[in-house]
Amino acid sequence: MSTSMIASIAAERHGLPKSALVEVSIARFTNDGPQSFWKHILSGTTFKPWMRSIMAVLLLVVVAAQFTSTILLTDLRVSHVDSFDRDISYRFTYRFFDASNNTPLPILSSVYNYWSHKPSSSEIFAEYWKPGKTGEGIDDTGTTIIGFLPLAAQSARETLRSFRGMARVVDTSVVCIRPEVTARFCFEPSPTSWYFYICGNITADLSNMPQHSWHESWEGDRRQYASTFRCPIVYVHEDLPRQQSWILCGIDNPLVVGSSLTTAASLENSTAGGGRSWLLVDTESIIGQEESNFDFWRTSNSTWDRLNSTGSGPWLWQWSRAMSEDGKTTRDYRLQMSLCFDYGRAAEVDNLNITASTTANHTEPVFRYDAETNQYDTSAIRNQLGAIRHNGTRNNTGREILIISDHDMNASLAEIQGKPLRSPYFDVTSDWLEHYLLLPEGDALVFCPWCHPNLVPFQIAETLLSQVFTDVLTTADSPALAIQALKTLLYRLIYYDHVSTFTGAADNATITTFDLVRTPTERLGLIAVLIIIGGNVLLFLIVTLFFLEATSYSFIQNAWHAVAQVSQSEEAWPLLETAMLASDKDMECWIHGREPPEGIVANVKDFFLDIERLFKTRDTQDWERLSIKNGVFTTFSSK
Repeated sequence: MSTSMIASIAAERHGLPKSALVEVSIARFTNDGPQSFWKHILSGTTFKPWMRSIMAVLLLVVVAAQFTSTILLTDLRVSHVDSFDRDISYRFTYRFFDASNNTPLPILSSVYNYWSHKPSSSEIFAEYWKPGKTGEGIDDTGTTIIGFLPLAAQSARETLRSFRGMARVVDTSVVCIRPEVTARFCFEPSPTSWYFYICGNITADLSNMPQHSWHESWEGDRRQYASTFRCPIVYVHEDLPRQQSWILCGIDNPLVVGSSLTTAASLENSTAGGGRSWLLVDTESIIGQEESNFDFWRTSNSTWDRLNSTGSGPWLWQWSRAMSEDGKTTRDYRLQMSLCFDYGRAAEVDNLNITASTTANHTEPVFRYDAETNQYDTSAIRNQLGAIRHNGTRNNTGREILIISDHDMNASLAEIQGKPLRSPYFDVTSDWLEHYLLLPEGDALVFCPWCHPNLVPFQIAETLLSQVFTDVLTTADSPALAIQALKTLLYRLIYYDHVSTFTGAADNATITTFDLVRTPTERLGLIAVLIIIGGNVLLFLIVTLFFLEATSYSFIQNAWHAVAQVSQSEEAWPLLETAMLASDKDMECWIHGREPPEGIVANVKDFFLDIERLFKTRDTQDWERLSIKNGVFTTFSSK
C-alpha cells in the first residue's frame, strides 16, 4: 500500500513524465511493491530525490522482510529440554545366589585386585550430602551418601535429568581427628625377607567427634579413643626418586560410627557395623634416610624420644629421635599423622529407592595425562568427587553429578525406617561391593608408586589412584576428603565393572532425560526482525501522512479511476492511440524520439545504452510532466 500512496503523491504533487505515466498511474491500483519501481529509484526522471530515498528504504525493508524466517533461525541453538517421564527396565544388583545353577556369579571370583586397577572412566552418580561437624582437631566430610545410577551406557547417564528407582548406595562419609602417638621401630624377620614397622600406641580426644557408640566389649574411657598400631615402612630403591609416601594402616576399632543408611528410627538404635579406622602416616622422612638405616631399624629394642609435636586441624606433626640399642647412633624423624574413621562398613542398607535430579546435562570428566610432567590432571575428577575446597568449604557446583535433596533422602529412608530389613534393601549375596576392597589382615595401603611391592606386607595403590589421593591432600589439606575420594573411585570402578552382569530388577525405574532440540536462545535475530517490522510501520505512517496531505483524486486499490484519469486526458490520448499495437519499448522510443532497435545486434546495443541512460539523471521540465487536475492528467504547468 505504501507504494500505491507514493505513486499517488507523485501523480498529484510533482507530475509524471509521459514515459512513466501509465505505469505509475496503474501502480495506484496494483500495489506491486517498491520492487516494481526499481528502475525509477535508480533514475531521477520520475520521482523526486526524497521520494526515491523513501522508496529505496522501503525496498530494502521489503527485501529484508522476505528473510525474516531465515533471520529468526539464526537465534536457534542446539539445547536440551526436559523429556516426559518414562519407565525403563534396569539392573542394579545381584539376586539371591542359586546353588543349582552351575554358572558362577562374577562376584565369586577371587582374581580381582581393584587396588591395582586404573579407572578408565568417571561415571556420573547421585549424591546426598549435608555438612559435617567443624572445630579444632577435626576434618569431617559430612554425611555423604553415593547412589550409583544403574545405567551402563555413558550417553544414557550424560543425558539423564532425573532418576527414581532402586540403586546401590554407599555411605562414603569419613571423619579424621588429631591423634596423640607414641612410636618406635619394630622388626620382624621372615624366611624370605625382613619387615620393618612403626609400632606404638595411639589415643585421641573424641569430644568433637560426630555421633558414635562403642562395642559392648570396650571397657575403657569412652571419652578417649585408644588403640595400638603397626604400620610398615616402605622401601624405595636408592636409584629411584624420593617422594612423599603416604600409608593407610588399618587399626583396631572399638568405635562404632553411625551411618544414615539404617532401618533404625535413630542412629542410637542402629545395629549397623562399626566402620573402619585408619592411621594415615607420611613416612617420607624415614624412607628418605640412607639405606644404611636398615641396619639401624633392625635393632628391635631401639627407642624413640619425642623432641617436639604440633597440630593443625586433624594433623599431628611429631619430631622424634631414635636411638640404637647400644646408644651410639641416633636418627631424627618427622611423622605427619591423622586418625580417620571410614563409614564404608557402618551401613546396614545396601540398596535404596532414591530420587535424584539435576538442572543441566553433564559430561563425564576424563583423566588427562601430561607427558611433560609425567602426571595426570586430576582436577576435573576431584571436582566431580567433591574433593576440592574453596575458602575452606566444600565445592558443590558444576560437579557433573545428580543431587539427592534432603526431602527426597528423608522420603527414601522413611520407606525402611522402623521396619525389618528385607530384600531388596540389602544384598542377599552379602556386601559384594566391599568384598573387593578387603585387605589381608595386617596389610596396609601405600600410596607410593616407586615403592618395592615385595619387601613389606602392604598393598600399593595404582598410580592414578595414588595421584588423586595425594592431589587431594596437597590442594585441600584434607585427609577425610582424600580417603573419601579414593573410596568413591574404587566403589564406582567395581560397580560399573559388574553392572552388565546384574540381574533384572522386579520393578521399572522412572527417568527423565535432556533431549537435544533447537530452541531460540539468542535475541539478535528477533531484534533484527522487530527493526524490520518497525521500519516498515514507520515508513507506512510517514507515507500515509504525505498521502493525506498531498492527494485529492487518488483512491488506493481502485482500478477504474486509475485507467479513466489517463484515458480522459487530452495530453495522453495521442499516446494511447499509438500504443494500441506497440510494445512498452516501442512507446519509450517514440516518446523520446528514438527509432526502435531492430535485429539482435541492435537490441544488444540498445540494452547497454539503456543501462547508460538509467544512470544519467536528468530532471524533466514541467511541460514534459503530467499531473492530475480535477481528476484528469494534464500538463503540470497548467496546474
